[in-house]
Amino acid sequence: MIKIIKRIQLLTKQWKQFKFAKRERLPIAKVDIPRFCKAGIISEKHTGFKEDDDLNISEDGLIQYRIERPKFQQLIHSLIRGEYKGVIFLCWDRASRNRNDDNVLRKLMKKMGVDIRFVQANYDNTSAGALHMDVDGMLLNIILEILVKKLQIQLGNFVLREYVHTKLLLVT
Repeated sequence: MIKIIKRIQLLTKQWKQFKFAKRERLPIAKVDIPRFCKAGIISEKHTGFKEDDDLNISEDGLIQYRIERPKFQQLIHSLIRGEYKGVIFLCWDRASRNRNDDNVLRKLMKKMGVDIRFVQANYDNTSAGALHMDVDGMLLNIILEILVKKLQIQLGNFVLREYVHTKLLLVT
């Protein structure tokens, strides 16, 4: 029964994204890439909150850290290379899982001009839009950290693995 409910939830989210794309007249990339996407839809299974603690700072001030989400990393590379014009996420918490993801998405949107859209929110290019994005990102991080800590307490020494499905639609 739980699998059926989860499948219905996934299809509902996907339908909302397609409806949004149609309303906004955004063409969806109909691409199939093995182990990445099917018909332009990326289905990602990953831990709900995972962040690499390693941080490398070079002599010239370059800061590097590891993205712990392979499909997110592949998506970012594709967007940077200009293979796709942008991406549609259902909402901010489907795109970002931690502060590092937040920073990557913001740089793509603001500095590189990548068209990143959200079905459930509109972050316009005003101070109010920036504040809205900041609040969503901050609240998401606080909620995820609290949930992880509570689950770790409940589970004791067990390894925490909360898998979440994320659907992304690539926009050509």
